[in-house]
Amino acid sequence: MRQRHLGAIFQRRTHLNNQVLEVPLAKPGLFSSPNDRDLLVYFDESRKKDLKESDFSDLRSGISVFQKIIESNGITKFVLLIAPDKTSSYAPYLKNPQDATVNLVAEVAKDPSLPVPRTDKILTEAIAAGIPDIYLSNDSHWGSHGHRLFAKAIADFLGAPDKN
Repeated sequence: MRQRHLGAIFQRRTHLNNQVLEVPLAKPGLFSSPNDRDLLVYFDESRKKDLKESDFSDLRSGISVFQKIIESNGITKFVLLIAPDKTSSYAPYLKNPQDATVNLVAEVAKDPSLPVPRTDKILTEAIAAGIPDIYLSNDSHWGSHGHRLFAKAIADFLGAPDKN
């Protein structure tokens, strides 16, 4: 009983919700699961559709402040990692384009002074190439291919040598 109560408090304070939405796909074959006709995403992801340019501008300004603070010692480098939303990554394949959220990585990267690896591009390129299960079909996390690609995007951004 106490655990349920604490969970409810956490959800209220963080405004999180456990509900999921089924988002219909226009293209089958993006997932290896038997149900490859829709995405399951957390309801909270859909709230991001209400964000406006002023919200993104404020976000970029706030990130810039953190960057200056973190880099103020002249040694530490700031890199901002953003995990792209599932619906923005699969946007070209949604039956209803209005179901997609704004590409947050692209919005933040509009400020060229912010060091933002374009993790969105590497994931969407893999989806377009027909690699299945970049994200898991039944929640908003990546599959193993998605994790590898995200790691590669970070390594490339940081200039790590290719170990292939």
